[in-house]
Amino acid sequence: MNEEKKNKKNIKKFNINEYKIIKLIGYGGFSKVHLCYHYQKRIYYALKIINKIEVTRKKKHKYVLQEKKILNLLNNNLILKLYQTGSDTRNVYLLSEYCKNGELWDLLNGSYYNFKKNKKIYLKPKGLPINLILFYSAEILYCLKYLQSKNIIHRDLKPENILIDDEYHIKLADFGTSKLLDELNEKQQYKSKNSKNLCKKMNLFDYYEEENCNSDKNEEDLESDIMTPEEELKAKNARKLSFVGTPEYMSPEILHNSHISLKSDLWSFGILLYQLITGVLPFIDKSSYLIFKKSLKPFKNLDFTRFPKELNENFKKNAKNLILKCLEVNPYKRIELDEIINHQFFEIFFENYPKTIFFQNPKQFQVPQEIKKFFQQISEKKEEKSDEE
Repeated sequence: MNEEKKNKKNIKKFNINEYKIIKLIGYGGFSKVHLCYHYQKRIYYALKIINKIEVTRKKKHKYVLQEKKILNLLNNNLILKLYQTGSDTRNVYLLSEYCKNGELWDLLNGSYYNFKKNKKIYLKPKGLPINLILFYSAEILYCLKYLQSKNIIHRDLKPENILIDDEYHIKLADFGTSKLLDELNEKQQYKSKNSKNLCKKMNLFDYYEEENCNSDKNEEDLESDIMTPEEELKAKNARKLSFVGTPEYMSPEILHNSHISLKSDLWSFGILLYQLITGVLPFIDKSSYLIFKKSLKPFKNLDFTRFPKELNENFKKNAKNLILKCLEVNPYKRIELDEIINHQFFEIFFENYPKTIFFQNPKQFQVPQEIKKFFQQISEKKEEKSDEE
């Protein structure tokens, strides 16, 4: 019996009447996530309710099916566990474990839920302390290594899809846009070793010159917020493309649905690492099209002056080097996952957390006390802010 069939056998059918819906804790394009309580078991769960009408209207059936399929393949203590699935005439239900410490996004934005106003409040974005950056980025790498062993690309790696459990470890979630690759397809991804040829194959950006592919950071900046007529046409064509993921974290190859490989998640990891350090995204602009345009020239458009001044120079130097290697436009030249794990950026971290043991199961280690204190401080600030309002 393969793993998918085994996991399916262990998942019981869902009965909505066994649960009390408590509050809304998240939402997406065609779904909402609620905190719910099982009357008999006296356990809290997260319940994703997917509206069938919205799914049909937006033609997203395959993403619902894909999430169920992928979750049935996975069995890992740093990936959100799916307990039950079900459906009725109106909705599809996915019942999973509840992570009471929220999302990694909440830590970056100091967000909290104001029950009086019935909405989420966001404070000023801020980077995380070094210990949190190293610990959580290492756990993310552990998840990516596990997914690679299953030949799965997540394709939507971002802080909103990384939850924090009761023990302050991460839980990777939201596999609706994930993709399962077979070995043959993976070998065929890297036929082109030339970044210029790769950019040319992405028809959306066929007007880019060679220097755009080579990311020459000394060239004169010719970009403007005002698009030319040619760019306007390209933008219209871009909006017609059917792509998955979140624009700010999306690799160039996923944008154009070509050369998609397991390395696509490593681009997103580079974006995420920059955000963990600075609190903001590296490529920001007025539209998805302009964000994509900036991402094709990372050497020129990455602003490392946003790194907090209090960080030591060695940490900043290693972080910058790693981020640039992750944000290589050509996936063939992009850094490998094992190279990231062995990069100098993580050298100090793995002195305290032996690498071979950590990548067997990070939950063997307790999170640093600094992380628990940080969560307590954040919680206290949220309570003070909520009382003021």
